[in-house]
Amino acid sequence: MKAQELYQFIETNFISVKPESSIGNCLKMLNKEQQKCIAVVDNEKYLGSIHIEDLIGLEIQSQLKDYAYLYRNCAVGNSNTTLDFLRKFAELETDQLLVLNENHSIMGSLNITDFLAFFRETPFLAFAGEEIVLQKKRVDFTYAEISQIIEANGAKLLGIYTQFVDAEIIQICVRIDHNGMNEILQNLRRYDYDVISLHKEDKLTEKLKEYSDYFDKYLNI
Repeated sequence: MKAQELYQFIETNFISVKPESSIGNCLKMLNKEQQKCIAVVDNEKYLGSIHIEDLIGLEIQSQLKDYAYLYRNCAVGNSNTTLDFLRKFAELETDQLLVLNENHSIMGSLNITDFLAFFRETPFLAFAGEEIVLQKKRVDFTYAEISQIIEANGAKLLGIYTQFVDAEIIQICVRIDHNGMNEILQNLRRYDYDVISLHKEDKLTEKLKEYSDYFDKYLNI
């Protein structure tokens, strides 16, 4: 699936109101459409979105323009990347994003369910492979080194996801297509990468289990 095909999921039907709309009217529309946010549009220009939780307690006869400071930016540009969409969904904790064109007008909306359907077809998730969770001191860490180690062992790197980082360490999830995991794991350890994930082909894990079983047997004599 090509990246641009994400825009095939954009729905052209979306609800919007003008700044002069009343709070009561917005609440009625949100409840009717079962949405959390509604777009505020003036002369076809997107001004922002108002969230239903921000409307609670306001005077229902007052107009939206009196509460412009409550507007949220729930939109992305039509040139944004897949990760931009993912980041925006996470930041806003929303189930729907608006997509704007170059003129700052709304092209349509993208539902998170459709976005996830697209995302799971990307190579990082769709291609057959296996994940390795690695950890290393941040000062000694480089993505290039990991790529070289993996590819030097005949595996293909499908993607890297950084899942934790602080001043001391960095932890990543590496997804690879391989014909044998043990050599890759041992080579990563030689370069001081801690392997956090468990793998059936990991000879070191097997040896540690054997040692553990031996000591358990010895202690139970």
